[in-house]
Amino acid sequence: MVIDGHKYKITDKTKVYSDHMKILVDSIGEDDAITVIGKDKEIISIAITTGHGYISLVNTAVFDGSMAFIGDKIVTMVNGNETIEVPEGTYLLTVANNGWGGSQEITVHRDENVLVNLDSMKGEGPSYCLLTFLVTVPDTFVYLDGKSVDVTEPQKVQYGAHQLVVKCAGYKAWKKILVVNSESAEITLEMEAEDGSGTTSTVEENYDNATPNENVTDESENGAEEETAGSSIKNDYDYEVDYLSTISDLISNLMN
Repeated sequence: MVIDGHKYKITDKTKVYSDHMKILVDSIGEDDAITVIGKDKEIISIAITTGHGYISLVNTAVFDGSMAFIGDKIVTMVNGNETIEVPEGTYLLTVANNGWGGSQEITVHRDENVLVNLDSMKGEGPSYCLLTFLVTVPDTFVYLDGKSVDVTEPQKVQYGAHQLVVKCAGYKAWKKILVVNSESAEITLEMEAEDGSGTTSTVEENYDNATPNENVTDESENGAEEETAGSSIKNDYDYEVDYLSTISDLISNLMN
């Protein structure tokens, strides 16, 4: 085992515990938090302080080919029934595709397998989001699925994935994939000047009995960046999930 760049030895005498129960070393998950006790270079015991469980997605047909968001760091493509290992904890699981979508809070206990029926999350569709754009720079042009939109009017957008492009003379253009899954949302478009001044776009929550699950991924010259406000976002094949402006680990090549 390598800890802080130093190698330590696991032996036949090394004890591994989870909730005071002895387990095998192979039962430790990649995302488990552990406490290690040893002497010199030999490990005496390993205790799992935060373990893992599983989420099994079933009846996925409505959402096949789309993305499922699990909490603020886990994104997976939906392609038939599958089981996903996750750290123990409580998550908001969100799916949206072709006018259908929903969110469900899921609590996963250690070594537990939680069955999630995606068909029961599709809601009564097709469903639509009332999407409002707030521009901070005059003459900002917004394109949704290749069509220019009037930013002075709320846009009725079907649940699912949509391409969002924003352009303005003198500012860096960016492109996003917006996965909508709320009754209403408000996006503030803050542009970054080509000379480096200004800030990138942000998203603010503005719901009317809506499920808060909207991510926006910024695909600028400086790399991908995500923020959240009532739906989900992916960029062109590099993913980074960011909830409420907290940038998380980059998840790449999900849709190559």
